[in-house]
Amino acid sequence: MTAAGRGSFRAEQHTRLREQLLDAASARFVADGWPSVTMAKLAADVGVSRQTVYNEFGAKSRIADELVMREVGRLLDTVREQLANERELLAAIGSAVAALLGEASENPLVKVIVSSAHTGTGDEILPLLTTRALGLIENATEIIVVSLAEFGHVTGLEPAVEREVVDSIVRLVLSHVMQPAASPDQDAAKITRLIAAVLIGARTDGS
Repeated sequence: MTAAGRGSFRAEQHTRLREQLLDAASARFVADGWPSVTMAKLAADVGVSRQTVYNEFGAKSRIADELVMREVGRLLDTVREQLANERELLAAIGSAVAALLGEASENPLVKVIVSSAHTGTGDEILPLLTTRALGLIENATEIIVVSLAEFGHVTGLEPAVEREVVDSIVRLVLSHVMQPAASPDQDAAKITRLIAAVLIGARTDGS
């Protein structure tokens, strides 16, 4: 095997190990709550040393960060899929919001995070979707802005205004993930009506 091949193999092993550890952390969190997620237990679950887990993440808080970002990434993949499948802007946005809220409502990890907001558990992970969510919001906003352009959806807004609108949409959807007002479809319909009014108003104002 060449040096490049060995490097690629090691990288694949590292990625696989990281995913296995995150899977184990997610399973423990969902089954027994965040306090049950420890470096020693993850090491035992995956069959590696505790030092290996520390080398991989450094601290339990980093596991929380990566768990949340991984699930958000999966939800954003759903958004991109819907934006790619719909040709009309508001239909694409409505489908994307409905799909995201529906998937979030069935996602075991998201459900236990939302539940922890009411039980007071998961102190390290809950703020990543609430008080410490700025990085998540910025990342989601960037991905959606890029995706709108990539799939040919034109808002008719100036780029800076478009980014502000998308940022507000992300924050609104996140609030509905954390505290649903109705069913995912009903909440999505309400959000889509609001987005339509904002887009029409912004265009009328010449923003």
